[in-house]
Amino acid sequence: MERELARVFDALHIRWRYEPHTFVLRRNQRGRVIEAFTPDFYLPDLDYYVECTVARRRLTRPKRRKVEAARRLHGVMVEIVFLPDFDRIARRWDLTRLAETLERTRYRADARTGAYRGSSSDSQKRMNPSWSAPTWWR
Repeated sequence: MERELARVFDALHIRWRYEPHTFVLRRNQRGRVIEAFTPDFYLPDLDYYVECTVARRRLTRPKRRKVEAARRLHGVMVEIVFLPDFDRIARRWDLTRLAETLERTRYRADARTGAYRGSSSDSQKRMNPSWSAPTWWR
């Protein structure tokens, strides 16, 4: 998925860097890092981070918690791109390769976890009414 999103960024002439920063979220009493977060992409022209996931939304609680901690502790803008978002991007930009990758991902998810349900972009809005996609992928 990350490779396909990188291709989308390239096609849209959006500069990106892959996993350039790691944000420390917690340290132990000795100062050692015990929890950190490395977003998948950094978009330097937008000063924006993007984290990709194809996991079911209910299984992404740890990732969402880390994103919120990075926002709170480091003041960074991070957006999680979920599988329904990838669907929307593929439809919006008529991206055949991304659509094919999504189908393969769904097939693997079905075989591994039972099934991925909820590919509707409206499901994200129902779950979080204040959510709106960044303008660069609408």
